[in-house]
Amino acid sequence: MWLWKLAEYPEMAENYDNVIKYTLSKTAMIFGVTLTEADVYKQFAETMELIINQTEISTDLTVAEQQRVRELLLIL
Repeated sequence: MWLWKLAEYPEMAENYDNVIKYTLSKTAMIFGVTLTEADVYKQFAETMELIINQTEISTDLTVAEQQRVRELLLIL
Protein backbone atom coordinates (compact mmCIF):
# COMPACT_ATOMS: atom_id res chain seq x y z
CA MET A 1 0.00 0.00 0.00
CA TRP A 2 1.30 3.43 -0.84
CA LEU A 3 1.91 5.83 2.03
CA TRP A 4 -0.36 8.54 0.69
CA LYS A 5 -3.25 6.08 0.74
CA LEU A 6 -2.90 5.94 4.52
CA ALA A 7 -3.48 9.67 4.64
CA GLU A 8 -6.58 9.30 2.47
CA TYR A 9 -7.93 6.30 4.39
CA PRO A 10 -6.86 6.53 8.05
CA GLU A 11 -8.82 3.39 8.90
CA MET A 12 -6.27 1.44 6.84
CA ALA A 13 -3.38 2.69 8.96
CA GLU A 14 -4.16 0.25 11.76
CA ASN A 15 -4.18 -2.70 9.35
CA TYR A 16 -0.94 -1.48 7.80
CA ASP A 17 0.60 -1.21 11.26
CA ASN A 18 -0.52 -4.74 12.13
CA VAL A 19 0.87 -6.15 8.89
CA ILE A 20 4.24 -4.56 9.60
CA LYS A 21 4.33 -5.88 13.17
CA TYR A 22 3.25 -9.36 12.05
CA THR A 23 5.79 -9.50 9.23
CA LEU A 24 8.67 -8.32 11.39
CA SER A 25 7.74 -10.66 14.24
CA LYS A 26 7.54 -13.66 11.87
CA THR A 27 10.88 -12.70 10.33
CA ALA A 28 12.38 -12.45 13.81
CA MET A 29 11.01 -15.89 14.71
CA ILE A 30 12.60 -17.43 11.62
CA PHE A 31 16.00 -16.11 12.65
CA GLY A 32 15.48 -16.85 16.34
CA VAL A 33 15.50 -13.23 17.42
CA THR A 34 13.18 -11.76 20.03
CA LEU A 35 11.77 -8.37 19.11
CA THR A 36 9.95 -6.05 21.45
CA GLU A 37 7.27 -3.75 20.09
CA ALA A 38 9.77 -0.90 20.38
CA ASP A 39 12.22 -2.90 18.23
CA VAL A 40 9.53 -3.41 15.61
CA TYR A 41 8.73 0.30 15.43
CA LYS A 42 12.42 1.21 15.38
CA GLN A 43 13.05 -1.19 12.49
CA PHE A 44 10.01 0.12 10.65
CA ALA A 45 11.12 3.73 11.13
CA GLU A 46 14.61 2.93 9.86
CA THR A 47 13.19 1.13 6.84
CA MET A 48 10.80 3.97 6.05
CA GLU A 49 13.62 6.50 6.38
CA LEU A 50 15.67 4.53 3.84
CA ILE A 51 12.72 4.36 1.45
CA ILE A 52 11.94 8.05 1.82
CA ASN A 53 15.56 9.08 1.37
CA GLN A 54 15.72 7.06 -1.83
CA THR A 55 12.36 8.27 -3.13
CA GLU A 56 12.68 10.65 -6.01
CA ILE A 57 10.96 13.92 -5.19
CA SER A 58 10.23 16.43 -7.91
CA THR A 59 13.26 18.54 -8.68
CA ASP A 60 10.91 21.43 -9.39
CA LEU A 61 10.76 21.88 -5.62
CA THR A 62 13.37 23.82 -3.70
CA VAL A 63 15.70 21.87 -1.42
CA ALA A 64 13.73 23.13 1.60
CA GLU A 65 10.45 21.97 0.03
CA GLN A 66 11.93 18.56 -0.77
CA GLN A 67 13.07 18.23 2.85
CA ARG A 68 9.58 19.16 4.07
CA VAL A 69 8.06 16.46 1.85
CA ARG A 70 10.44 13.91 3.39
CA GLU A 71 9.53 15.09 6.90
CA LEU A 72 5.83 14.76 6.15
CA LEU A 73 6.35 11.26 4.77
CA LEU A 74 8.16 10.28 7.97
CA ILE A 75 5.15 11.43 9.99
CA LEU A 76 2.96 9.00 8.06
